[in-house]
Amino acid sequence: DMDGLEFVSLLKERPRLEKIPIVAMSIFSYMKMAAIYGGCDDFLQKPVRMIELMTRIRHYLHASPPTKEDKRRVAGLQSR
Repeated sequence: DMDGLEFVSLLKERPRLEKIPIVAMSIFSYMKMAAIYGGCDDFLQKPVRMIELMTRIRHYLHASPPTKEDKRRVAGLQSR
């Protein structure tokens, strides 16, 4: 068995995988520093708002920020 941070360490040790951005998520805010020092590129505290997750993903994909249409779609998903 291995925890998430051990897995991150394994990924970051491999040249072909080390540049993959990893966003850790936890309900515990105190895990943020452990995640960042453990090799994660970012941290989100649960519960995660969908628009915040989309924004972070777009950032790491070097895409444009969410549009008004994206925000409407997310609002529709959250109301279900």
